[in-house]
Amino acid sequence: MATNKTTANSSEEVVEKKEKVVKTDDQMTPEEVRAYNEELVDIELFYDGDKYADDVHVKVNGRDWLIQRGVRVRVPRFVAKVLESSERQRKSAARQERLLQNEYETANRRFGV
Repeated sequence: MATNKTTANSSEEVVEKKEKVVKTDDQMTPEEVRAYNEELVDIELFYDGDKYADDVHVKVNGRDWLIQRGVRVRVPRFVAKVLESSERQRKSAARQERLLQNEYETANRRFGV
């Protein structure tokens, strides 16, 4: 752990501050990576009462989670990462769909269809 020494404002005594050292995945042992990914994190999935109303099922390596939307829950970090990845993919697919739809509509207008 890294330590910094600073001087307090009201006196001359030295106060030690400990900063958490952050390691990247390639600096961590496999056990540290596993422990990091197993840590519980808080998430809350979007809920709108319509399209995004159903619970979300997540399955990773044979383990299952059924996550209720609109409620803050604690799940292992790797489950949160899977959900984040899924959301990025959904947004990317929606963006691609809009681009292709615009190309199609432009081509139809050009050919008078």
